[in-house]
Amino acid sequence: MSLACYVLLLMPSRILGSPLFAILCFSVGYGPAPLLLVIITPFLTEHVSTALGLHKALEMAGSTLMQTVSDRLETTDNSMLAFYSILKPRISMIQQRL
Repeated sequence: MSLACYVLLLMPSRILGSPLFAILCFSVGYGPAPLLLVIITPFLTEHVSTALGLHKALEMAGSTLMQTVSDRLETTDNSMLAFYSILKPRISMIQQRL
């Protein structure tokens, strides 16, 4: 459901008219997710505390990994942009000489 709401939020405003519908759908799907996890876990395994701990550990590892990846992408983009802005005047000067 969250994926469908993300898609709705990405649609142009002329199609939906307002992002309110997507935001409400997202809140309805995202809000009860932790409660649903706690309710369903005992049906899946006997080791409820271990399963919830494993879920939290995987969630934190994924969050840390995505923060690291996004930081690297942001740093790479900025450094390449700075590198290009330094080289651009020099490239145009060389092209004028040719």
